[in-house]
Amino acid sequence: MNMKVNKTYTVLLLHPDNHFSHVALETLKKIPNVTLFENSGIKDPDLVLSVCYPDRIIKGKREGAKLAALNIHTGLLPRHRGSNPLNWALIWGEKEIGVTLHYMTDTYDAGNVVLQKIVAIEDTDTVRDLQHKTKEILPTLIQEFFADPEGYLAKAWQQNQAHMTYAQKRRPEDSELNLHAPARDIYNLWRACDPDEYPAFVMENGQKRIVEQVSRDGTITYKQNP
Repeated sequence: MNMKVNKTYTVLLLHPDNHFSHVALETLKKIPNVTLFENSGIKDPDLVLSVCYPDRIIKGKREGAKLAALNIHTGLLPRHRGSNPLNWALIWGEKEIGVTLHYMTDTYDAGNVVLQKIVAIEDTDTVRDLQHKTKEILPTLIQEFFADPEGYLAKAWQQNQAHMTYAQKRRPEDSELNLHAPARDIYNLWRACDPDEYPAFVMENGQKRIVEQVSRDGTITYKQNP
């Protein structure tokens, strides 16, 4: 991508060690007008950028940024606020998901939106598919922003609270399928369950049965015991 500005920006990247943040890190390393610092090493950067950071960014660190303290969120704010937006987008039967670059504030995921990228959710997509899709569009969002950072910051827009939805943190017990629910709801919940971290399951006679797959008509295939 051709850069619109020649100015170099110092960026403090705050990120954990995961696949999504690794994509952000590698993308930033290739942008010529970015001088990058990871998690520490600079007191007053031009930009603080958080990617999947597990802890609240203290106000002092946010205010230390000369231009802005920003967060990258895997959801289309003001929809999908919270810890598990990809999972809840599937549970809710939504048709699109994306990645949002927004200002950090004292309230999680509530700051003005700087830039968004959207991808479609196909009816066969699982949470792992959405993880892959959002990782694929992340470099485009970062590259586009750093083509004109101050221009995008000047055009940031306020979130419409009337459209806000909250994707609360999921727990292992949330993966239990309700066999009395409509077939579509059972299917959507199965799609939202990571097969390794919190696989879908059914309780039968006090025993947990792990679900391998659910079809759109609600037919369940159980994982065979080794």
